Amino acid sequence: MKYVLADLWSSPTKLWCGTESALHEQQRDLIQPLDRWGLYMYLYKGIVQLNRHLYPFVPGDVLLARPGSRVRYAHSGEGLPHYWIHFDLPGRGAMVSIPTFLSLDKRDQERVDNAVRKVWESDRRVKAFVWSFLWEIAQPESHFRSNSEIYRAEEWILRNIGRPFTIKEMSKELDLSTTSLARMFQAEHRVSIKQFIRDTRIRECVRLLTTTDLPIKSIANQIGILNAQQFNKYVRNSVGLSPTRIRKMDSAEEALRFFASFLPDAVE
Repeated sequence: MKYVLADLWSSPTKLWCGTESALHEQQRDLIQPLDRWGLYMYLYKGIVQLNRHLYPFVPGDVLLARPGSRVRYAHSGEGLPHYWIHFDLPGRGAMVSIPTFLSLDKRDQERVDNAVRKVWESDRRVKAFVWSFLWEIAQPESHFRSNSEIYRAEEWILRNIGRPFTIKEMSKELDLSTTSLARMFQAEHRVSIKQFIRDTRIRECVRLLTTTDLPIKSIANQIGILNAQQFNKYVRNSVGLSPTRIRKMDSAEEALRFFASFLPDAVE
């Protein structure tokens, strides 16, 4: 079973949820926003890929996608819905291991169903349910990996990607040497820490350009680049196309296929 690290120090403060009876084109190949987790419960059979891992699913199965994950559907049923809940985890200090995929019994399926249907009455109630549910399926941090420094560093990058920062600043806040950080990222992702940060920024840039109508200047600010000319150069140097050309692609699916050759999948 695959696990991810999550900080459950406090309950979600932001929440979005709903049901989908059919997957639209942009939902068949998507990147989880950097500011939210995704919980998906299926009521049909299919196959989903989370980053590098394939999961055949049946009714009652749940996928949990961390921020920045790539979710692709190789096959999905038609006519029956799946439920989705997106939420943030703003805590700072209660790291636990959470399974990325699990099967729910009838009682827990009904709890998810009830939570989504009750969101219009009280989103606080749904936030409490999500937090409680995650604690129920959580395992100790050591269950994931004894040395979790690399994942602590990744979480720091995700939290700070919307502003300029240096590796020296990052290492100081994490109380790690720049040499240790470099070794960890090279060993885990086979790229330098600078390249990992660049890939994370570009991945979020592509997601925003292909799935939102936000102004290009606003997107630049959201990935920590405050100068429009610098942003245009940054994107061109990374993938060979301008932000405007990316936005003019025929579909989000086409854009994601194109960028798959440039950007490695996020790693759990």
